[in-house]
Amino acid sequence: VFSGHHNIKGKVFRYLDRLGRGDRITVYQGDRPTYYAVTDKVIVRERGELASVRRENVKWIGPADEERLTLVTCWPYETNTHRLIVVAKPVPPPAPPVEVDPLLVENRTSAPQAVSVKDFAIPAAIFPTVSSSSGILPITRVEAKSINLDTPVVGMGWLAVTGDIVPVKDWALPDNAAGWHKDSSLPGQGGNIVLSGHHNTGGEIFRYIVDLNRGDSVTVYTGDQPYRYIVVDKLILKDKDEPVAVRRESARWLGPTTEDRLTLATGWPYTGNTHKVIVIARPEGELRAD
Repeated sequence: VFSGHHNIKGKVFRYLDRLGRGDRITVYQGDRPTYYAVTDKVIVRERGELASVRRENVKWIGPADEERLTLVTCWPYETNTHRLIVVAKPVPPPAPPVEVDPLLVENRTSAPQAVSVKDFAIPAAIFPTVSSSSGILPITRVEAKSINLDTPVVGMGWLAVTGDIVPVKDWALPDNAAGWHKDSSLPGQGGNIVLSGHHNTGGEIFRYIVDLNRGDSVTVYTGDQPYRYIVVDKLILKDKDEPVAVRRESARWLGPTTEDRLTLATGWPYTGNTHKVIVIARPEGELRAD
């Protein structure tokens, strides 16, 4: 049983009422996740009710014979006359994205050069060939109003670096802009669109993506054409000093998928960079169709 305020002291359960049947919830014990799916949402009147009614209401947060997760807050926002209760049951872990190995050097004659927003004349070779018939254009900007993010986007690729034992590859990131990974998809193509950026250097472009939450909106632009996405998940994954297998598993979130989605990535926390923050968003129209 978890409970939290919805209209004071951080409003951590402010949008609990947006959860619906089938929505996923992840609970972490340390770095270990357990997954649940919403099965029921109940709103019960509390203020002014008889003691017998309130006693019946409280059974929702009592012990149960089955394993379940129960989230509780007040409702509605202005009056707090009711209780909102969301019940979720355990489900298997989600299917991981398609495998991508971040630790093998890409076959290229030379490492790509980092591009700064100061040199915004982006070489055409950074982007895939675009035909007028396809209508696919490079991403030029990303915006998330809830965290005051509005920044240019430039195309980036893999940067080969020397590891302790064997060569590895890492993302090349621009200063003062977000980087679109040229091996990932573009809006309108389907698949995984990957943007990453510095959070404590190079303009701190992605300083606050860790504050994005489920339901927040992220818009990417190709020229003047907006594509709006809604955040559906956020992960914080240990990366520094982890075994190769763990780092490879974490990197799969940045790999190609059959699902149409937007992925934002940066380091975390601000002073340590021991983890990666991964924010997953899906197209707004797709969510409405669901």
